[in-house]
Amino acid sequence: MDEDDRARLAEFVTSRTPALMRVAYLLTGDRHAAEDLFQSALARTIPRWRALRHADPEGYLRTVMYREQVSWWRRLGRRRETALTGADEAVRATRPRSPPPAARASPNPCPPPPRPHAADPG
Repeated sequence: MDEDDRARLAEFVTSRTPALMRVAYLLTGDRHAAEDLFQSALARTIPRWRALRHADPEGYLRTVMYREQVSWWRRLGRRRETALTGADEAVRATRPRSPPPAARASPNPCPPPPRPHAADPG
């Protein structure tokens, strides 16, 4: 990266950081996570800075931030699924089981609605 590119990058980061931090905050909902997201996206953008000379660097950086956050959401969703261990199975076995659907039915179900009489005109 030559001096022109460095100067252009420094000017871009200085002028657009507040707006890009707002975007990062909207994506993460947390100030510290937004800072991490912005820095991560900027680290991915800097190697492509020469290619962005005539393009929209802010749009590119926003796209990188969005995709980074979506990837984080997906990783978080996958982490929530864990296999049960033997201890989990033992706890599960001691929990009371719910009764079968027939036993859960109300003992006094509501009677069906009255049918109209044949003599009713309506």
